[in-house]
Formats: sequence, structure tokens, C-alpha cells
Amino acid sequence: EYLSPADVWLALWLVCLIVYLVRRLVHSDRTNAIVHVLDALMMTLALSLVVWEELIKPAIGDASRLSVAHQIVIILMPALDIFVASMLVLLLQVLL
Repeated sequence: EYLSPADVWLALWLVCLIVYLVRRLVHSDRTNAIVHVLDALMMTLALSLVVWEELIKPAIGDASRLSVAHQIVIILMPALDIFVASMLVLLLQVLL
């Protein structure tokens, strides 16, 4: 029923990782950094919708039976993971 400390620490770690990746991207290519971040956000949105419909929604069933905190974690964690992966792909494209 309640969030575990692991949920909080994982979210904090992912946010710190995203801040680092965005700062790294800005440092390497300042003029196109906003474009790359928006690209990553669009990829995240598209992939999150697919992941939600195909994997998460069938696995959890009726989400209304869960608390609001759990619903946020269920949505936030995969979206943050996908955003980190998108940022890594874009960062590799910029650096190579």
C-alpha cells in the first residue's frame, strides 16, 4: 500500500541521471540541445504509450484499485527508464 524506500531512491537516481545526461548533451552541442531533449521526450511519449498498452495495462489489470502513489510509480518508472534510454541514444549520436 505504501511506497518503499527503493521506489523513492530509484526515482531520485533516475532524475539525477537525466540531469547529468541533459547537462552532458548541452556541454557537447549547445545549439541543438533543446532539439535533442525534445526528440528524447517525443520518443519517450511514443514508447511509453506502446509499453503501457501492450505490457503494463494487461499486467496490472484495473489500476483504480491501487493507491494514487502506486499509480504514479507505475507510470513514472517505465517512462523515466525510456527517457534515459532515449537520451543515451541521442548522446551517442551527438558524440560519434
